[in-house]
Amino acid sequence: MNTPLLLVSIVAVASTAGCALPIKLPNQPPPLLGMQEPLALTEEPDDEAARGDLASGGFTGIYVGDARRSLDALTGESEGVLVIKVIENSPGDAAGIVEGDLLLWGSRGGHPGGPSPLSWPSEWRRLELSAEPGTRLEVGYDRAGVEQIARLEVVARIHPAARHDVERYREEDRVGVVLRTATEVEARAAGLGPGAGAVIVGLSRRSPWRATGLRFGDLIVAVDGRPVAHPQVLLDAIRGSEDDLRLTYVRQGARGELSAPSSERETELKEVSIPLLLSYQSERGISELTILLGLFGLKETPAAWRCRLFWIFTFAGGDADRLKEVDL
Repeated sequence: MNTPLLLVSIVAVASTAGCALPIKLPNQPPPLLGMQEPLALTEEPDDEAARGDLASGGFTGIYVGDARRSLDALTGESEGVLVIKVIENSPGDAAGIVEGDLLLWGSRGGHPGGPSPLSWPSEWRRLELSAEPGTRLEVGYDRAGVEQIARLEVVARIHPAARHDVERYREEDRVGVVLRTATEVEARAAGLGPGAGAVIVGLSRRSPWRATGLRFGDLIVAVDGRPVAHPQVLLDAIRGSEDDLRLTYVRQGARGELSAPSSERETELKEVSIPLLLSYQSERGISELTILLGLFGLKETPAAWRCRLFWIFTFAGGDADRLKEVDL
C-alpha cells in the first residue's frame, strides 16, 4: 500500500472512531463539589431524655404512615394518610377505623376553621397530641373508594409513642442543601407534629442560601406561609420555584423569616475531538488537551499543571507547600 493511500485509510478510521458517540451518557448529574456536612450533624440527635419530659397528649389508638408505599415514591402531595395499625379497644377501634383505611381529614368538635386536610403523618399526630382527653374528633376516611365519617373521643395517652430515627434528604439541583426530619422534641417545640419540619444539616459552598444568613441546624417550619409537614414539602417548593422562597425558621427557640433564592446547575464543555488534530476532555476539575497527534499536550488539575511539547520537552508546575509572604 502506497503512503498516500495509507494516510487516507488512517484518517478514515480515525474519523469514524472520532464520530462515534459514547455508548451511554449519565442520566443523573454528578454530586455537587463542596457539599459541607458537619460531622456533629450526621449523628442521631441525643434528646431522648427531653422527649420523656414532653406532655403525653391525647391518644386515639390509630397509627398512620405515608400513603405512598416507599420514600423513593415521594413526589407531590398525597391525599390522606394510611392507617397502618389500630390498637384493640382504643377509641379508634371503637369508632370503626381499621388498618388500610385512608384518613382524609380531621376536625375537633367546636374548633374554629373547620376540618384539617391530612396529607402527611405529622399532621395526624399533631391533631391527636393537641387534643385534650375527652375531646371529640370527627375523621373523614376512605375505605375501598367510599368516603365515610367516624366520630371518636380522645383519651389520655399513658406512654409516649415510639421514637423514630431521623431521615436525611439531599437537594443538589437548585439550592445544594441536605435536610433531615426534625425530632419530636424539635418539632413540638416549633408547634409542629412529630416528623414535621426540615433541619439544615448540609450546605454546598456555593449554595445561594449561604448569603441569606441561614445556618447549619436551622429548622425550617414553613415555606411561603405553608407549614413544612415533611421535608418533602420544602423540596417540592424548591424544585417548583420560579421566584425566591419565603422561609420561616426556628433557631435556638427564636423564629425568623427571610427570602431564599435558588439557582441551577452550571453546564460545562467536557469533550471535544477532531481526529488527528485536537482532543480535549474535562472532568471534575481535571482537563487534558492534546494537539496535532500529541505534538502539544497540556494537563491541568486544581493544584498543578503539566505541559508537553514535541513529545520530548516537559514543563510542570503548581501550588507550593507554603503560603506567600505578605507585608504587615
